[in-house]
Order: sequence, then structure tokens, then C-alpha cells
Amino acid sequence: MKLRHRHHCVFLLLLGSVLNGCSAGPTRSWPTVECTPPAPATLVSGPALVGREYGMQISPIPLNAVLYTDSGVARASAVQQISSHNTDTGTVEVLARFINCSDEPLNLSVRTSFLDQHQAPFEKPSAWQSVFLRARATGVYRELSISPNAPYFLIEVSNANK
Repeated sequence: MKLRHRHHCVFLLLLGSVLNGCSAGPTRSWPTVECTPPAPATLVSGPALVGREYGMQISPIPLNAVLYTDSGVARASAVQQISSHNTDTGTVEVLARFINCSDEPLNLSVRTSFLDQHQAPFEKPSAWQSVFLRARATGVYRELSISPNAPYFLIEVSNANK
């Protein structure tokens, strides 16, 4: 009886090895968005809005960048690209590509402030626009300045559902 049991066990092990070797080959994995939290606060290089020595202090806010005004949105999304260029008419076009790092749809509310060489408002901030991001997908935000040759901009991002 013991011999028969051993043969049965050996047969099952061999059968498992053969079946495992006959699999359809390597499975193809499709790329998905992998997001990692940013490194601890680092020094800002380049122009930035900085606080003065009055009351509450703020960290420097980099210009020509994205400022998240909602920590939940900041954890759920990432900025893949920021760019700007002068159009043929001399206005400035900014572009930001966002990535949804979560498994749920995300609706961003985005606007741009254009600033002059002294970091003062160049014009009123743009109207808030919605950028809808499906789970693990990208979305693009674009805005044009009204005034020509705005040297700086700040893109603000918030939760459109609040």
C-alpha cells in the first residue's frame, strides 16, 4: 500500500511539472502608472513667491509650476509635464499634463495666474476649468494669457468636487 501511495505522489508531481511546463508562455503585462511620493521638501531653485516676516510663515511657492491647494488631490495625482511658450500674438500659453495615480476617477479644478517680472499679478487669474481624469489615466490643461509676454505663471490645482 505504501509503495502504491508513493507512485501516486510521484505521478502527481510529474504531472504538475509537465502541466506547468506546457503553459502558454510568459504572460504579457501592460504598463500601468506607478506614482511615488515626492522627496521631503527641498530648496526651490529659480523664482518663487516667498513669505515675509509677518505672522504666519509660508514655504516658497515656485513660479512656472503647479501649486496643489488640496492635499487629497496632491496625493491622488501627479504632474507629468509643465510647459509654456509665446504664441504668434505674443500671449503666453501654458500646458500641464496630469496623471491620476488612483484607481478611482478624479476631477481636478485648475486655473492659472500670470505674473509680471516683479511677481505681481499681470492680469486676473483665469477661470477655473475642470480636468477629468479616469483611473490611472492622463489629462491635459491649457490656458492662454490675455496680456502679452507674461514672464511667470502659477497653475493652481484643487478638487473640483468640493
